[in-house]
Amino acid sequence: MELAKCLELNRHEIVSIVGSGGKTSLLNYLAQYYRQEYTVMTTTTKIFLPRTIDYDRAILTNNKSFILDKGITLLGAPLPRVNKLAQPVLPVLKKAFKQADKVFIEADGAKMRPLKGWRTTEPVIIPETTTTVGVIPLSVCGQSICEQTVHRLPEFLALGDFKYHQLITPVVLARVISQSGGLFQHSQGRKILFLNQAECAALQSDYEVLAALSTRFLRQLALVISGSIKTQQGMIIWRNEQLQKQS
Repeated sequence: MELAKCLELNRHEIVSIVGSGGKTSLLNYLAQYYRQEYTVMTTTTKIFLPRTIDYDRAILTNNKSFILDKGITLLGAPLPRVNKLAQPVLPVLKKAFKQADKVFIEADGAKMRPLKGWRTTEPVIIPETTTTVGVIPLSVCGQSICEQTVHRLPEFLALGDFKYHQLITPVVLARVISQSGGLFQHSQGRKILFLNQAECAALQSDYEVLAALSTRFLRQLALVISGSIKTQQGMIIWRNEQLQKQS
């Protein structure tokens, strides 16, 4: 199935993307998929400035006198001397929320590492978020816990009493995903777990992660998706039928 369809987004959504190992790629992919709608790309942290071909117009000031048009609008505050954008001021964001069909927000940072630990102030998820997508790369399984694989190593180690140079397994990933200070800390709206880089992972590692998640935690999620941003394909490997009935 096409990856974007797996997310089952509604007509109007404010999507905060958190985690590691594919956040920016997912942000760009989803914006492109919904390019025919009123679509916004932005951040609540810092992101590298996208290529000009990846958006149709940019609003890079705090001037609130704008009207969105169809296509992708890039929203952000340029940072001096670096090729990055920071969060626009809240009044600009809130105006965009009212006009857009889809808003995709990179709400976390991992310094290009496949995994990370979170400070108490992270991720930066705004209350208006309707869906939080947590991204974890399956391809990191088999590597070891160290500075090269983990951003904020002390915080990561504290998540599960992990040890330096411990082997990363599906069980380790499940612990990072489900801990109260882990992947979905501060999340809002529907919670979707996206196990990325399935094409690079060992056979069945996605289902091993799923099996290691407690029933109590799974009740908090709407969907678990296994797939690949690279191939733009995915499949729903777990669905919260109880949430479906309630909605």
